[in-house]
Order: sequence, then C-alpha cells, then structure tokens
Amino acid sequence: MAQIKIKRTSGSTTPTGLTFGELAYVQGTKSIYIGQTGGDPALRIGAEVDSSTSLGTSNDKIPTQGAVKSYIDNNIAGGAVTSVDGVTGAVDISAGTGIGVAVAGKVITITNTGVQSLAGTSNQISVSGSTGAITLSLPSTVTVPGDLNVTTNLTVTGNLTVNGSTTTVNTDTITVDDPIITLGLSGGVPIAVSDGGKSRGIALSYFDGSAGQTAFFGMPDQSNASLFAYYSKANITGETISAGSTFGILQANGIYLQRDANSSSVGRHVISSQSTSVSGGGRQTIFADHGGYVVTPSTLGTLGYILKANGATAQPTWIDANAAGFTAYAAGRLETARTIGLTGDVSGSASFDGTANINISATIAANSVALGTDTTGDYVASVAVSGIGLSVAGSGENATYTVTSGATSNNVVSQIVARDSSGNFSAGTITASLTGNASTASTLQTARSIGLTGDVSGSASFDGSADINITATIAANSVALGTDTTGNYVATLSTSSTGLSIANSGAESAAVTVNFATITTGLNMGTFSFASGEFTNSSGTVSLGVVDGGSY
Repeated sequence: MAQIKIKRTSGSTTPTGLTFGELAYVQGTKSIYIGQTGGDPALRIGAEVDSSTSLGTSNDKIPTQGAVKSYIDNNIAGGAVTSVDGVTGAVDISAGTGIGVAVAGKVITITNTGVQSLAGTSNQISVSGSTGAITLSLPSTVTVPGDLNVTTNLTVTGNLTVNGSTTTVNTDTITVDDPIITLGLSGGVPIAVSDGGKSRGIALSYFDGSAGQTAFFGMPDQSNASLFAYYSKANITGETISAGSTFGILQANGIYLQRDANSSSVGRHVISSQSTSVSGGGRQTIFADHGGYVVTPSTLGTLGYILKANGATAQPTWIDANAAGFTAYAAGRLETARTIGLTGDVSGSASFDGTANINISATIAANSVALGTDTTGDYVASVAVSGIGLSVAGSGENATYTVTSGATSNNVVSQIVARDSSGNFSAGTITASLTGNASTASTLQTARSIGLTGDVSGSASFDGSADINITATIAANSVALGTDTTGNYVATLSTSSTGLSIANSGAESAAVTVNFATITTGLNMGTFSFASGEFTNSSGTVSLGVVDGGSY
C-alpha cells in the first residue's frame, strides 16, 4: 500500500510558503495548516483535543464540551450575585496592602487593616474630617522639628528670622536691597547688653599665593569705638581681633580729616596725592611720594617751605628750603627747570625739572667720526682687482664701486670664458685628460643578451642601436588555474540528485559525461503534477512506494 506524507516540522512556528491547498503538520503545537491563495498566511484547521476539566492557559488545544461544562459547574456556583462591578463569571477577591479578606461559607468579609485614622501635629500638619473627604493642610504657623531641605527656589514673602549659631550661604551672587547692614545686633539698635567686647566688621578669606589668609576691616575694639582699621592678615579668636594681626595698606586718592566732629563743612584737612579743593577754611597737604606713613604737620605751611621730619615720635615742621646752611636731601621738583645739553661731536638738549626722566635727541656732527679711529669692526677703504678679465670703476667718499667681468662665450685671446644661454662656449684647442662616462651614445660598446626565465623563457641580443622583441614561451604546467588566471572555470562536476550520474570528472583534459540513471527507489522530489495525457505506461507495472512531502 502506498503511503502519503504531508510536509511537517518538529518546531512550533506557523509554516510559510505553502501553495494553495497544500497541507503541513506542526509537531510543537500538534496542529494542521493549509495553504491559501492571494499570499494569505496558512490557515490553522486542526489542533489537539483536550478533555481535561482544569482548562489550562494553552492557546494550542481545543477543549471538549464535557471539559467546558465540568469547569463551569465546578468554578461558577449559582446564587444571587451575577456580577461584581460589571465583571461577570468567575471573580477572584484577594487581599492586598491594608485590605483583609475573610470567607465563611458564601460570606465574604473585607476589612481595613491599614490606616485607621489620621491625626495632625500642632504647628506642623492640620487634619479636617475623619470620614469621607479628609483634608491635610499646613497651619498658619509651621514648626519643622528636624532639618528642612529645599531643592528648588524658596521665596519668603514675610520676615525671615533665623535663630541659631551659624548661618551658611553657598551661592555665587548675593543681592541685598537694604542700604544699611547692621552687624552685632543683640536686642535692638543700639544693643542693650554686653557681648564680651567682640569686634564688629567683615572678614575676608583669600589665598596670597602660598597659603590661605584672613583679612578684616571694621571696628576691632568696642572700647575704642572711634578706631576703624584694616588688617591684611587678621587673627580672629572668639570673634575678636587678637594680637599678632598685621595692618594692611589703604589706597585712596585722598583722606579728609574732620576738625569739627559735628560739622561736615568746617575746618577739614585733606591729605592727598594731588591738588584738591578744600572748603570751609580747611588746609591741604600734598605728598608726591608716600613711604607708607601719613603725617600731619602741627602748623600751616608757608609758601615755598618744605616739610621736615623730626623723628618717629615728633611732629614734622615746616622749614625754608632757601635758608642759609640748608641742605636739601631730596626734592620732588627743581624750583627752576634746567637745560641739559650735548656739545662736541654730538649735539642735543632737553629741559629737566626732576619730576620725570628725560631723553635727549642726539645728532652726530658732520665729518666727526673717523673710520678706524672712532669705529670698531672691518670696513672697505678702496677696491682694486688683479688678474685678467676684471676691471673696477669708482673712487673717493660716497662713491659707488663697480666691478666688471670681461668673460665671453666667444673665442677671445687672454680672456676668461663664460657659457652662453645654451651652456656652450667657443674655443680653439682644449688640451686635457678626460675621465668618466659619456652622457649619451649611439650603441653599447658590448652587446648584451636580455633573457626571460621562470614560467616564461626567451632571449634577444641588444646593443642599443634599435628596439628588440623577445619571443616568449610559457613553460608546461606553469599556469595554476585560479591562482595565475582570472574568471570562472569548472574544476570538477558532481551531483546530489537521484537519477543523474557523472563520468570522467576531475582529470586533466578529460571528457566529462552527464547521464540520466535508472530510477528504482528513493525518489524524493516533492509533489509531481501531471496533466491529462502527460503520464502513460506502455508496458510493465508502475509501483508507488512512499510519497513524501518532505519537511521544512
């Protein structure tokens, strides 16, 4: 009896490429598919029949009527409840976070095991309502018991009071609208209690190139409230400037010294580095060069007098610089500017009053520098020539010397030779011994043989008088197909199909023969289709064994 096998696979994927009406079996899902027309995917027409009453979650099995009825009878009992919140059929009620479920017979009890009530905390959280809608809010006055970390912008509409020992602000820019900042406030302005005489001011942290330092400006000592100081290196202990602090340098255009503490316009004294108008009968002291100290003379100076220091502890005094016996050790300006001039071989002049350096524009007099006497280095006094072919023209001071060559490419007696634009020159007889090789030649002195060896052989004689051609011969078995050739070629022929045979393949210069063999068994070539009259059997018997659709 003949066997017919359809296409099959042990996998689980839907078959593709089925022709119209072609069947295929998928072992993994125990299903049968049939091919459709129009490029539609294969249609599933059969699957495994499942009679289990547990009804699992498989998408590849078909339950029987008995299995479906048993599942409904066992899992959906009769009663008054037909749906739960619109969900019909079997409904699973499970406990969750804060929810408990208890079942007694057909009674289901759901209890709240989580939050039972909400209560607020004074000055922190307010709670209104105990059932239904519950509102959580902040009271008008909020107390934060722990740390408060604000990760976004914070805007305080009212006043901000910070009660603590340290306030740290880590920001790149601080903007304060208040034009007056009060430091050291304790209980009001002015303060009413003592705070141990702490200093009042601002400390500045900086790096001086080698180490970190702290500067300070302000009131270092409350007992001496009239002193305002600046320290470039301040020692601060217990918020008080301590001993060992170093005063800094104050740089300003001028300092106003107030004679009357209760008036801003009477008796002011100005110490300045430049001329400054002083109102109200004040006086002015100008220092062109300061040495790090500011001094105040005891009396008003007289026109033309200068200030003389009288030691570290005494006040300076005004003295007449023109008095007999007076020696001026230093002056910022000469009373009368002087002309400093140059004469002799160099002339020039400039006015000098001592207030700044000067430069004199110098001019060297004509014919004042003697070469060799007043100069160093080599120089050319005159030019002369010797030998044939050269001549010189020019002499004297400021002369232009011209050296002329008589070289020519012509054949001239007793003259040096110059090649023309083509590199040639004319001469009579040249007597010399020649060495080296000629630049060009018509033939080689000795003819040479040029030959070919290896896979190609041949040779020819060459002396340079004419071109040559070498007759080349390729050696036997010297060209390897695929290695020494390009393009496709057939090395051997073989067959993997039943019914074909190959003879003489694989030998050099062989005649390869392809024949149809006699088919007896084992023909497996898929589906054969025969139209009416195309398949005939004139004699004998045709036997069909197994018709196998193959696998995919």
